[in-house]
Amino acid sequence: MKFLFILSLFLSVNGFAQAELFVDPEEPAEFPGGSVALKKFIAENLVHPQEAIDSGYQGVCRVQFLIDEDGSCKNFVVRNGVADCPSCDREVLRVLKLMPKWKPGLLDGKPIPTKYMLPVVFNLKAN
Repeated sequence: MKFLFILSLFLSVNGFAQAELFVDPEEPAEFPGGSVALKKFIAENLVHPQEAIDSGYQGVCRVQFLIDEDGSCKNFVVRNGVADCPSCDREVLRVLKLMPKWKPGLLDGKPIPTKYMLPVVFNLKAN
């Protein structure tokens, strides 16, 4: 339970659209298999760019995207990238665009588009 609470501090779900007003879903959108499966998906697909490793770049890339009514993910925007490392930001976008459809957020039992903010960490580990 503590793990899920900490994870909820990093993941944010809110409704949004450019021309329409959306409210927070009663049931948030969810990656197939939940947050543990999302972390596993990212870990298995994300590659720390070699130029970033060589330069010692690490940090957090925060990406916002839309989860549509059918669970499709689109409109990916880097809101806060890894400092001085656009290749890290591009890698995060590449991986997130590979994601399968999510379970969409629900309001009154009906799917609604929701936005999702996801932080992805690049960390250089000592060997």
